[in-house]
Amino acid sequence: FTAIASVGALLPDSVVHYHQRKSEIGVMIVHGTNDQIVNYTGKENAYYSAQATFEYWKKVNGTETTESKKLIDKIKKDGTAVEMIESIIETKSVSLVTVVNGGHSWPGADEFN
Repeated sequence: FTAIASVGALLPDSVVHYHQRKSEIGVMIVHGTNDQIVNYTGKENAYYSAQATFEYWKKVNGTETTESKKLIDKIKKDGTAVEMIESIIETKSVSLVTVVNGGHSWPGADEFN
């Protein structure tokens, strides 16, 4: 694989423990701050927070120092926005796309947060 993306899923503790071959891989993490199924802030002894997941993959890829941030808020009155943090080195990037006030379901799908 040269890249992976996760939506509504964060880095399990077991992957960190068993991931011994630390080869570079592009990663995009998309996660809602109000996700009640997989908590944005993580779960102790289960999985990392969204920010810690982003930091882990940045370290694996050696992209720890270069970072750009962007906020997208097209409909200011709806209480949602998208924050994107991206770290790039050469051809690999690690991105955290945070859906502010977003839940666990895809936009437009049935809500079950």
